Amino acid sequence: TRGDIETVDNILYYNSDENNKIAVRFLNTTNDFVGTVNIDGSTSVIGQYCFVRTGIREVAIPANCKAIGSGAFLSLATLETVNFDEGSLLETFGMYCFDKCTSLTKVDFDKCVNVTTFNIFSFRDTHIQSVTFHEKLSVLDGNAIQYNSYLKTVRLNTTFELELDSLLSYFL
Repeated sequence: TRGDIETVDNILYYNSDENNKIAVRFLNTTNDFVGTVNIDGSTSVIGQYCFVRTGIREVAIPANCKAIGSGAFLSLATLETVNFDEGSLLETFGMYCFDKCTSLTKVDFDKCVNVTTFNIFSFRDTHIQSVTFHEKLSVLDGNAIQYNSYLKTVRLNTTFELELDSLLSYFL
């Protein structure tokens, strides 16, 4: 119900209304936690700085999640893999959401066909090797995937305006 706060699997959630469950904070904030974090399937938003500087290695983003907030996984040097559930409703990667996740090598963007926005520095300084942008994408900040020296493939399955100079300057 509206306004309820609950904790499930060390994640603090806030129910803003019947349809919006927000992951607010991972309660194990030490780097000694090793493993996979399973976010509740009814979560619609992963809040700002929810998992910042924790020790998780893998996270599963539920299909119901529509937005990943600014800095949600910022500076999570242990994070290696991000998985998105089939039928993902995700629309927005917030600013700095995976910035400085320097162990991040695998992100399965193929299930993120509803993404409209990759904000500034959303995947800066990671080790991801490929990115596919789908047809619903309307905002791609030129710095969204900056400092990714391991990035080998960028697929654009969409039509939108992009300042190629700002994007290509990070690959050349």
